[in-house]
Amino acid sequence: MDTLDPVKFRAITRWGDLDKVLAGIEAARAAGLAVKINAVALKNLNEDEIPALMEWAHAREMALTLIEVMPMGDIGAGRIDQYVPLSLLRARLAQQYTLTDLDDDTGGPARYVRVSETGGKLGFITPMTHNFCESCNRVRINLYRDAAHLPRP
Repeated sequence: MDTLDPVKFRAITRWGDLDKVLAGIEAARAAGLAVKINAVALKNLNEDEIPALMEWAHAREMALTLIEVMPMGDIGAGRIDQYVPLSLLRARLAQQYTLTDLDDDTGGPARYVRVSETGGKLGFITPMTHNFCESCNRVRINLYRDAAHLPRP
């Protein structure tokens, strides 16, 4: 969930309905599931919203993990132009918040900090600035809304 702005959300996802996503998150939380929010940091699109998104997630006792744009094949022109290094975002956040490194290891590529002011966890996944592919244990699946969006062989 890269933004809390419904218009930007629809543009980023190309079809998504933010209200449905938020309702799904609340339903999962109400069912007792632990929810973690992932957000791709996008240059000149949502990077200024990261503090608000983090505070929103932490206020609901959810961790937020920021992800750099990943080179994932043909996913649209200009994708790499949206790359913003998370080291830059972390430095910006550190001007406003107290970030303490954590030793948490989920088996994945995220590195975590505790944000003193919110009490929440913030993760950083950096495939561009710190290539972790050789040790990543995650599988990426793209979901398509209908057959018109399926890739051609």
